[in-house]
Amino acid sequence: VIEETPKIRLTVMAKPSISPFEKTITQKESKPRTARKNRQIPPDPTAGTLEQTLRDIFSISQLRPGQQEVIESILNGHDTLAIMPTGAGKSLCYQLPAVRMPGVTLVVSPLISLMKDQADKLEDVGIDTIEVNSTLSSREKTAAMQGIEDANNEFIFTTPERLSDPEFNAFLKRKKLDLVVIDEAHCISQWGHDFRPAFLALGTAINALDRPVVLALTATATEPVIKDIAKQLDIPDMRAINTSIYRPNLH
Repeated sequence: VIEETPKIRLTVMAKPSISPFEKTITQKESKPRTARKNRQIPPDPTAGTLEQTLRDIFSISQLRPGQQEVIESILNGHDTLAIMPTGAGKSLCYQLPAVRMPGVTLVVSPLISLMKDQADKLEDVGIDTIEVNSTLSSREKTAAMQGIEDANNEFIFTTPERLSDPEFNAFLKRKKLDLVVIDEAHCISQWGHDFRPAFLALGTAINALDRPVVLALTATATEPVIKDIAKQLDIPDMRAINTSIYRPNLH
């Protein structure tokens, strides 16, 4: 789903100014396409504290280890790659900050079943969502696009193929996008070069949306995959946070 890019040497360096489980992916031979300083997103003035939002909307008393660091990274305006084991609560890492942001969160998922599951769970707690994918009939697609145009839905769920469509991408530019979430981000590297080239177009598509904050989520990623994700998304300074070190049941 995307074009190949030339090989670029990337190094992964620990940053002493941040927590020890966080790394910054630094691209040595090029600079970010767009300057992205001072992108800390002001919270919705109607939102309470993180703890209040967590409790009142999601009925959760406290965050799991590692979630806090990912959420704070997003709210501070940092493009972030979160590597979290299955069952570690990846979805909450974008859902909690998203409901505190004044704009819209776009979630890009390769699996429609996964997309539907996450959207249904948000609807269950009273959060409006819209799904745009290939399963929609012509009438449903028209209704979804009209819903995006008219409503203040907090979440839009779509696929890499749909996001890479120029017409849909131009339509999304009418909305204030605060956050773009890429679920199953390892697919950018593992699938993008094979049978779903739209994954490789995500960097270009996100650039066209005026570069909102990006959160990429995956359960596992080797160092080469981490570097390839940063390269394909054109985010050389992406922070990689690996929360697997927090699993106390592993000895």
